[in-house]
Amino acid sequence: MASTRKRGNCYQIRVCVGRDEKGDYLYESKSWTPPIGLTPRKEAAALDAATIDFERLVKSGRYLSGEKITLREYINTQWLPNYAKPNLKPKTYADYQDFLEKRILPALGEITLSKIQPSHIIRWLNQLDEKGMKNVERCTMKPETINLLKANKLTAAKLNLASSTNTKMRRGNVVALDVGKKVAEALHIPIREAFDIVGENERLSENSKGNYFRCLSSALSTAVQWQIINENPCKRVKAPSQRGAVISHMDIDEAQKAYQAALQYHDIRVCTSIIIFLQTGIREGELAGLEWKDINFEKKEIHIQRNSQYVRKVGIVTGTPKTISGNRTGAIADDLLVLLKKYRNWQKEERLHLGDQWQVTDRLFTAWNGRPINNQTISKWNKKFLKDSGFKYTTVHGLRHTYATLQIAAGTNVRTLSELLGHANVSTTMNIYSHSLKSSEVEAAQSISRMLRGVDA
Repeated sequence: MASTRKRGNCYQIRVCVGRDEKGDYLYESKSWTPPIGLTPRKEAAALDAATIDFERLVKSGRYLSGEKITLREYINTQWLPNYAKPNLKPKTYADYQDFLEKRILPALGEITLSKIQPSHIIRWLNQLDEKGMKNVERCTMKPETINLLKANKLTAAKLNLASSTNTKMRRGNVVALDVGKKVAEALHIPIREAFDIVGENERLSENSKGNYFRCLSSALSTAVQWQIINENPCKRVKAPSQRGAVISHMDIDEAQKAYQAALQYHDIRVCTSIIIFLQTGIREGELAGLEWKDINFEKKEIHIQRNSQYVRKVGIVTGTPKTISGNRTGAIADDLLVLLKKYRNWQKEERLHLGDQWQVTDRLFTAWNGRPINNQTISKWNKKFLKDSGFKYTTVHGLRHTYATLQIAAGTNVRTLSELLGHANVSTTMNIYSHSLKSSEVEAAQSISRMLRGVDA
């Protein structure tokens, strides 16, 4: 049976749903506020109708708990622990936690889950368009501040800064805002007198907005699947457009020169990593996760089967490749095999030199003591190599793109290329490399024409 009781200007409607293990009654309840202007008789009739409707919903199992909890409560007590953590990759889970803490819950967290409307989401997306929403907490030291540091004899140790951070800061490079605050406090001056704040009025990119939107939509879609709410309001909102960034990559001539420069580079770790990128199209995290048992010197094969990434607040995490197809085996050219043997011998010498300090992990690329390398270190190697060798900056992902375009130029068909890159499906490869594939089609058409006309290539 349902019961009602008045609380101020509204009523609480309760329906008994059974007993718990102690024998105490369990209830589902909701608040109901009568429309303004009803006579007492009409108010009583409306209350009876609301009570009957609520009891029918509860008894039929169609009453959704999303009508009682807020988005914040649902995220923290249900979605994160019961869905996100068990099902998402560690990096994605950490990113989603960050998205929720920074942008989603502060704006929408206190709204009852079932009452989140498309209008709430549209308003939130418009707020993300405002200047300053990027909130990049960075700064650069003003030239006159260096003189103040020297006059006060404030060294890295006295400022409690890492020597590398101190050097970057004094060179005028961008550093974290917290670093600037620490220096300003030591000098007893406002931070804006010592540093220029970077990015105060920057807007979020469409891709960033899209990331936040997809995180929210994923959480709400799960709530629908769990029958906590009836529908996902994100489905009624136009998602932010995802503008694929133009990936800077090398042409054939640049790739050839980079290959030769890598062979001559003074750091064999960097040399080996650059050539592996150019010859296999491996992802950064996949390279960081490579182990010697993944290299079959007899069969001339490389088996890519793990991904190693640094995750904020967690550390280095090793997992599976990005997609199921990412677990793949590819051929290794003879020159790369020779280089890998040379690199393996170098690593063995390092291991013998360090003795007990070396931690055995079987990884190809390691920190100085054998521990798994931070994948971000590989990006730094690439950046330094390109700068030292006089090449334009190309990201590690750009080297992967270079490999793909070289394969297309060599006549590799799209299905084979998709397998080599570890894409989930061929359509992904075609979407990413449509321009290069189109150029290849033009060349193929010209080749057929020359053959039919009996003209030498």
